[in-house]
Amino acid sequence: YSLFCCLLYFFPFFLYNFLLIFLTLLLNLLVLAVFEVPESQTTDERNSSTNIIWKPSTPLWYSPLLLIVLGVPHLLLGICMVVEYFVRQKKRFITGVSLFDESISNFKEWVTQQECLKRVCPLSWREPTKSGSEGDNYFGIELFGFQSIYRVLFIVSSLLAIGLSGYFYCFCLIYVFLKSDVVQYMLTALHRSAKQLIYIALIGLVVILIFAVIAFAFLHDYMDDNENLFCSTLFECFVTVSREGLLDTLGPAIPFINNNQLSAVFSTYSLRSIFFDIPFFIIVTHLAQLFLSLIIISCQQYSQHTL
Repeated sequence: YSLFCCLLYFFPFFLYNFLLIFLTLLLNLLVLAVFEVPESQTTDERNSSTNIIWKPSTPLWYSPLLLIVLGVPHLLLGICMVVEYFVRQKKRFITGVSLFDESISNFKEWVTQQECLKRVCPLSWREPTKSGSEGDNYFGIELFGFQSIYRVLFIVSSLLAIGLSGYFYCFCLIYVFLKSDVVQYMLTALHRSAKQLIYIALIGLVVILIFAVIAFAFLHDYMDDNENLFCSTLFECFVTVSREGLLDTLGPAIPFINNNQLSAVFSTYSLRSIFFDIPFFIIVTHLAQLFLSLIIISCQQYSQHTL
């Protein structure tokens, strides 16, 4: 262990970091250039939705030996990167998950403010104290945060890529941009506004469920499985409304002519537009804008704090 630590400190960090990034880019370029669908597959197998290509067709020079020759050093450099990160940043680690810690702290603060609880259970109530300053919350690193977890997943992806023809090397590309300011701002924004973002996402799911129930009750005849509009069950309707509503506008996706009609009816068109299509578009659009606004505001706050 001592010899390994000495190698880490005497071997320049920028050198093996450069080699790790270089090998990551090289392996992904090789995978991108040589992978093809195997010729042994028939047309029916290619059209099958359950078909998975575990071993793609590659040129003769792209042998498993070449993957091992480049993949093993990539894996070893990844292990060095992870060990170096945890050794250097161990004093900045914040144990626990901030979202849960904040909830527990708020609950303790609420308990201390309840006079009835103090009378029933006469304990020495104390005001909750905050450990660390606000700056520590900005510049600390969570032990179970994205930075730490991704580095462990980097090793796992590099190991799996050796055994699965290089598929998992694409997940290692995130490391190339991991230390950029843009990524740091994004991660910090998601971290600091995680609670609000989760609430907005849950509200969005509730809104989608409400409209899915409406679609299941009134619009199931307008949905056809051949048009990728599944609504045979409420769960299928929820998935369809979620996909079409979030990836596109839900109104134009659902036709105005059901399976029993030859042409559209204006009364159906107007009522559905007023009470279903337009309200869904307004609510979901505003929730999406609010979601993005929270991230932007958090980025601005982090930028002002660092300045």
